[in-house]
Amino acid sequence: MGEGVLVLFERDGRALDEREGRIALLSAADRQLGPRHVRNLVRIELRQLD
Repeated sequence: MGEGVLVLFERDGRALDEREGRIALLSAADRQLGPRHVRNLVRIELRQLD
């Protein structure tokens, strides 16, 4: 998916619905069109690169 991935929790101020999943990933570098939806995500780790 590349760098610069956005983690989305809502659309137009409303939580994503069950059909979409609760979290979506969107990357400008992704070769497929549209958001990627992640189901059953357990953890997100944020790391700062030096």
